[in-house]
Amino acid sequence: MMRTTRSDRLGVALVLVLATGCVGQIGGSSGAARANDAEVRWSEDVRFPEDDPAFQTAELSSDFTELALRYGGPPAFSIAPGDIVTGRSGGGYLLRVTSVERPDASTLLLHTTGTPLTDAIVDLNLIYDSRSVQEPTGEFVTDDVAGRSEALTTSLRFRLSEHASIVVAGIDNAEVSFEDSELSVSPELRAQLVIRGRHVELLEIEVEACAHLRAVVHARALGPVSAGVSVAIPLSVEIPLTIGPVPATFRLQPTVSVALRAGEGTELRTGVDADVCFVAGGRYDGVTDTFTPIWEPSVSATVIGPELGEGSELSLSLGAGPRATLYFFGVVGPTVALSAYGRGTVTADAAGLGWALYGGVRASLGIDVRVPGASLLRGVRFEHTFPPLELPLASGRLGGGPAGPAGCASDADCATGERCEAGACVAAPPPVAECTSDADCASGERCVSGACVAAPPPAPECTSDADCASGERCASGACVAAPPPPECTTDADCASGQRCVSARCVTAPTSTCGGLPPGTNGDPCTSVTPETWRCACDPTWGDVSQVCRGGTWLSFSTSPSDCSRCAGAYSSGCAS
Repeated sequence: MMRTTRSDRLGVALVLVLATGCVGQIGGSSGAARANDAEVRWSEDVRFPEDDPAFQTAELSSDFTELALRYGGPPAFSIAPGDIVTGRSGGGYLLRVTSVERPDASTLLLHTTGTPLTDAIVDLNLIYDSRSVQEPTGEFVTDDVAGRSEALTTSLRFRLSEHASIVVAGIDNAEVSFEDSELSVSPELRAQLVIRGRHVELLEIEVEACAHLRAVVHARALGPVSAGVSVAIPLSVEIPLTIGPVPATFRLQPTVSVALRAGEGTELRTGVDADVCFVAGGRYDGVTDTFTPIWEPSVSATVIGPELGEGSELSLSLGAGPRATLYFFGVVGPTVALSAYGRGTVTADAAGLGWALYGGVRASLGIDVRVPGASLLRGVRFEHTFPPLELPLASGRLGGGPAGPAGCASDADCATGERCEAGACVAAPPPVAECTSDADCASGERCVSGACVAAPPPAPECTSDADCASGERCASGACVAAPPPPECTTDADCASGQRCVSARCVTAPTSTCGGLPPGTNGDPCTSVTPETWRCACDPTWGDVSQVCRGGTWLSFSTSPSDCSRCAGAYSSGCAS
């Protein structure tokens, strides 16, 4: 038996996983064959029992010393001690037969021992690349997940050391979800094994795996949320006291704090899109008997966002000031802090992002608890911060927008086209249009650029009679029917028996009273009381009854019967 080298033992593991894919195409014969990018020349001692037409099952003992082969009929291939058997069952096997038993007509029980790969293969050039023969060997994608963090709404301080503490408040007002999360892993296997003259010349194995991670976090503040860090400067002053029977310690220490706050309704969307890949493996050179490890990592990542939703407000404040604490028994006691601070805010609106700077003073009152002897958590502080006193210092727009004044209290403090929001001047939305068509405006108005304005007077239909049709004339810029031309100007223009009345020739009426004196309408007379009446023959109207009013005779009626007025009740006033 040939000596087993380290390179031989490395190759055994590879053939059990890869070379068995070639067995089915090589069959039970020795010689050269090619399958799955492999060129193999097996030893004449190699047998492939699973390629026997009568083969049914193969059972391998856990210690690889017995292999039971069951057939449905007489086996076509004989197996004898000294032969090497290989197959796919049980994850693959490569064994040398030491003895053969036949418990029954359908079973061969082989007693076996291990054998090096180079005893079974004379020459081999095997190249395996999972990308060329199948889909990625493993891949999974996570489902979208959503979570919500909850804690106390009161402000808590967890002291990590004598000088630093973490402050959290309103965490239950935060809702966090992973709206677009994906994790996929795609491993690939590449291998090459070269055996020449029953010796391993080259064994190279590479595993390449790439993981793609995309996680987009959407955080929304249902109420105010804040977090920060308070650091005590190690320049404290401690004075031991005794209050009655209780020992106490008064401590005065300067502190510096940093706090981040998200206002109610703040929405933040951010995430990462990353690819992490690596190539790992090794290369064994059988000629020089050297092994070279392979390790080539690579990482690429893109940050998504961050994006603030409209109506969001984020603020960062830096403060410094003294803190006074009175510890009873050196463990628990009231604490008071006063600090001056500066605060910067970023707000998101329809026009973009705006910023503002403020300065102020704030105070807090609480209870501080020390944890003696603790290594991780040194204490807890329950604290309430009172509303601060602050003044606006400056404001403006991010991304090159117009800057507003140093803070504002109302829209009147801002320039034209701006309004005051959260103490900063921001671009005002465009005004709502007063109208969209002339129908939205009052009579005599029309819609121009969204506003109702006085409509101009209509163009005149005409400026002279020449602009009008025949039989019309121009009157006040409009064509109207022209009056007929005058028929006469004097009685001479009329025929015999006619008179000219209002430029028209009319037939002169005949007298029906007869014998009346002439009396023209408009003749002078002397007005008296009671009125004087007369019956006269008017040259135009004929016989009429006339009354003297205002110093002239006025025709009262053209009805001859009215001449009876000169009789009866009015006879005393009638003229003869």
